[in-house]
Amino acid sequence: IWKIYEEYMNNIWSIYEICMKNAVYQKDKKNIANAITGIGGIQLHLGEYDNALESYKKALKIRKQIGDVNGEGASLSNLGVIAYYKGDLNEAIKYFKNARTIQKDIDDKYSMAISLNNLGGAYLQKGDNDFAIKYFKNALQLRIEIKDFSGQGATLSNLGAIYIMTYDLDKAIKCLDDSIKINIKIK
Repeated sequence: IWKIYEEYMNNIWSIYEICMKNAVYQKDKKNIANAITGIGGIQLHLGEYDNALESYKKALKIRKQIGDVNGEGASLSNLGVIAYYKGDLNEAIKYFKNARTIQKDIDDKYSMAISLNNLGGAYLQKGDNDFAIKYFKNALQLRIEIKDFSGQGATLSNLGAIYIMTYDLDKAIKCLDDSIKINIKIK
């Protein structure tokens, strides 16, 4: 199965390389950054964290040069994910907070909810349950507001897990039950 997955990723990589060549030919910096980001995503999925980090940094640099604020927020979030996977939680938190600030400034509630959820996960890994709960609740509130049902289910599941860890079982049961109901509803 891993061999099939690797082949699939290599095929997608080839598509991104073609996209990058076309974008370079057309001098389309935004699509160059998009292609680099796509390659970084593949590197991330293949566990090539250092290569993915470099790809995401290149994309961020281009996005800053062309004033692509939305893309800049996405790039910062991607860098946060890499830092998280590498175990550098403080760096991940810094990236996620910077992404959230940009997303808030441009009123991108969907991406901001993702950043808040990621912050909750990073604080959970650090063992700071109070901050984790705070960020998960903020993410959930936004996801309810924008009617992101899939995101609501995921965040409720995260809250349920942390409430189990803190022995607040009534809240855990409520969150996990709500998560299951949402996931059944959207399937």
